Amino acid sequence: MGTPTVHKELSLISFVPKWSGLESAVPLEEFFDSIESSAQIGRWDEIDRLRIATLRLTDAAKMLYRTP
Repeated sequence: MGTPTVHKELSLISFVPKWSGLESAVPLEEFFDSIESSAQIGRWDEIDRLRIATLRLTDAAKMLYRTP
C-alpha cells in the first residue's frame, strides 16, 4: 500500500474570472469566492489556490503584485 493519488481538476481554472483591480472588474469577494469554490470541487491545496489567483491577475493588479 502507498499514499493514494489525489487527482486535481485544474480545468476549473477557467471558471475563475480574471481580476484587474479596476472598478470595472468583478468584485474582489466574487474573485476569491470563485477560487474557493473551484478549489473545493477540484481538490486544490493552498499552494494551488495562491498560484491560480496570481495567474488570474491582470492589468493594475498584476503590476501591483509584481512590484517588489
